[in-house]
Amino acid sequence: MKLRLLLFLVVPLFVACNSNAKSGGLRQDERAAEAIGGWLYYYSMNKNYDSIYNLMGQDYFAKTSKEQLKNYIIEKEEKLGEIKTFEIKDWKKHQAEGDSDIDAQYVLRYKVEYVNGASEETLYLSKEDGDLKIMDYKVAAAGL
Repeated sequence: MKLRLLLFLVVPLFVACNSNAKSGGLRQDERAAEAIGGWLYYYSMNKNYDSIYNLMGQDYFAKTSKEQLKNYIIEKEEKLGEIKTFEIKDWKKHQAEGDSDIDAQYVLRYKVEYVNGASEETLYLSKEDGDLKIMDYKVAAAGL
């Protein structure tokens, strides 16, 4: 009798927790996507360019080498200066963007203030081996 009572109480609790975990997984992905953007700017601000490679997906490096990425970020910072602030302007999930051939799970748009100007930067993220990775990175700024 006690076993039946225990099963009657525990099974619904397990089912409820499991369904919350599935919807919580999406929220965790959203937070992870925002964290990846934060790490990108943190590494850039600290000139730790080699760590940025770990944020990028294999598809990104299929069309751009690590050295090209590093040079691009350095050139951007030489023209715009040091990063002062960055904030998420907009983000979407499960959408492909117009001119990009990347089928991104998340698209994050940042407003980034540099010492010598501002830019609008877009990160396209998708899952790769269970982890969110940057599949494409675009910067729109005057002078670039």
